[in-house]
Amino acid sequence: MRRLTGRLSRKKIKARMIIRNTILIFFLAGLLATACSRTPGAQAEAAAGADFSDYTSYAYLPTGDTASNFLEFDESVIQEVNEEMQARGYRLNRENPDLLVLVNYMYQRDTATTRTPIFSRYDYYRPDIAAPPTLEEYYYARYNTITSVQGSNIREVEYSEGTFVIDVIDASNNQIIWRGWSHSAIDPAALQATIDSYVRNIFEKFPVPPGE
Repeated sequence: MRRLTGRLSRKKIKARMIIRNTILIFFLAGLLATACSRTPGAQAEAAAGADFSDYTSYAYLPTGDTASNFLEFDESVIQEVNEEMQARGYRLNRENPDLLVLVNYMYQRDTATTRTPIFSRYDYYRPDIAAPPTLEEYYYARYNTITSVQGSNIREVEYSEGTFVIDVIDASNNQIIWRGWSHSAIDPAALQATIDSYVRNIFEKFPVPPGE
């Protein structure tokens, strides 16, 4: 009788372990699916005939957002884009860059900043655009001379909450030569990790791979 009871107890323990392991597997699968769903998808488009081997340096154009929350965002974006650009052999040169990088984004629905759709041609400089002093070293020194930016055959991007657009512009003629973008929502509670995913996924589509 004791042997039978012992066998039944072992069977119950084994059954409970199987159930527990099954639940754990489903739980981990759910976490993985959630993580994948938060990974921003990216799209990109390059101007026909653009030769990216002609460029060696870059600088940024300020967005005009000077509120503290946007400055934190700008600083994180610049940090991540710097890593991607420099991994591809480009160096920062704010005085005489070959390329200009302009990042447009909207991650808060209640922002008071009014933005326009990201067209293939748009006016750039206006009096309220200024480079934040804390980030001045990254911005093109003569950004206020750029009145407009345009791109031939560069797709217009619908601009709504979650939109993140990186324009890479030829500084010699203010032509957009590459545009990368994503529409996935940015999580303000995990800002750095989210920006890292945006920038990394977008630059995976950049014509020049890292290390070259």
